[in-house]
Amino acid sequence: MQRKRFAMCSVGVNILRCISRCRRCRKKLLIITTIAAALIIILLYSLGTSKEFRFNPSAAKGYHFCSPQFLENQGPQQCQHTFDPPLPTSNTIIVTFINKEWIPLAQNWICSAERVGLSNALYLVAMERNVCQHFPNTPCYQHPTAAIEGTYFGQPGYQQFMIERTRFILSMLPCTKSHVLLSDTDIVFKKNPIALLDSELVNHDIVFQEDSTGIYLMDSFVTYIFSYICGGFVYLKPSNEMVNFYRSVLTYQLNWNWNDQAGLNICIRHRSRSLRWKTLDKTLFPNGKEFFHFHPDNMMALAVHANFMPRTADKTCHRACISAKAEAGSGLGHELRNTRPADILASNWLCGKPAAFDLTVVSPLNPTFISEAGRTAGSAAVAAELRKHSANDAKCSELGWTCIPLVAESYGAWGSEAVQAFSRLASYLATRTNSPKSKVVCSLYGRLNLTLVRANARALLLRC
Repeated sequence: MQRKRFAMCSVGVNILRCISRCRRCRKKLLIITTIAAALIIILLYSLGTSKEFRFNPSAAKGYHFCSPQFLENQGPQQCQHTFDPPLPTSNTIIVTFINKEWIPLAQNWICSAERVGLSNALYLVAMERNVCQHFPNTPCYQHPTAAIEGTYFGQPGYQQFMIERTRFILSMLPCTKSHVLLSDTDIVFKKNPIALLDSELVNHDIVFQEDSTGIYLMDSFVTYIFSYICGGFVYLKPSNEMVNFYRSVLTYQLNWNWNDQAGLNICIRHRSRSLRWKTLDKTLFPNGKEFFHFHPDNMMALAVHANFMPRTADKTCHRACISAKAEAGSGLGHELRNTRPADILASNWLCGKPAAFDLTVVSPLNPTFISEAGRTAGSAAVAAELRKHSANDAKCSELGWTCIPLVAESYGAWGSEAVQAFSRLASYLATRTNSPKSKVVCSLYGRLNLTLVRANARALLLRC
């Protein structure tokens, strides 16, 4: 036995000596060693991620806040809340949470749900005052703490918005026996998903849409190791265990991290939890990155989440079936390397030709415009449009795009090219949503003007 081992070692030493004398062999050995090292690092990282969250979730930060010892009233839960209007009595309740900033998204959400036969199951929860009046035909609950402008991810208002959302879910679960679909307002229902979701709850207590890292190969690989759940599309059946689970999520939010999605991912894996759960098929329930960036031709999708789109204009374009991309044009070669002719690029705007939308806001009180603005309304916007064409037409022409400046004056007037673009966009939206164009135009301008007013307010506050 010792002789065999000695012989094998001798052979190995001789091979290494041969490799060291051959330049080609050294290069090959270096390449093979580098690839092997990279694979080992990826494997160790993946196993570490898997161990931390799935096999050993106690390694995750804030994990201990999911423990039952932090919770109160672990016994059977009773309904202690009155809902006005009452919760739907259908077999499924579909709930979304809104504020003033999200009114247009909620209108599209309702439209897509009604189109697939879900109108009787919808229930809105308004986190700001004077929001429910925009939805006279849909049950809308005015939340008691209705002063939360939770618009921008991570800001204090948004953090409070997410915490109050979990509190409402906790108050609702003991008061219904219906299945509950918790949906963000940027969900678009393409087909009725309830039958399939109900079939999933035969063997599970709760199912989630899967979130995305934004890197397709990584998403495809990590799915088999660690499914990162999305809190914006959740289907569940109420139970005492479900109430305790959401209590643990709220405890996590209050004591460690306001983000309910982080709490859902960690607390669902806590050793004290016995809920049966899974993530949904990404082909049927794709997130925004999966659908709009990786598989825009997916005809099997039942519900699409329009996340990974930070701009309202992006979301509006996609709802009109117009493929939109933000900050397009940078990263190109030669003199275009550092340019960005398109704030938003609509790839199929007119006759198959892309449109590069360049957004800007100008003040008629600017010394450059004030003289002409006093004589002609909208002259500041006209001057800004000409300036944008002068700067971007050549770049857009080289790329095969049409340059369309979207210019707004700080007091609310829009340039003529913006008005034409919004009219076309409203036509697409009206056709897509089966709504009157006049209603769509009103909603679109209301959303844009509200955004402009808030931006002006923020600019004034920064000067104080």
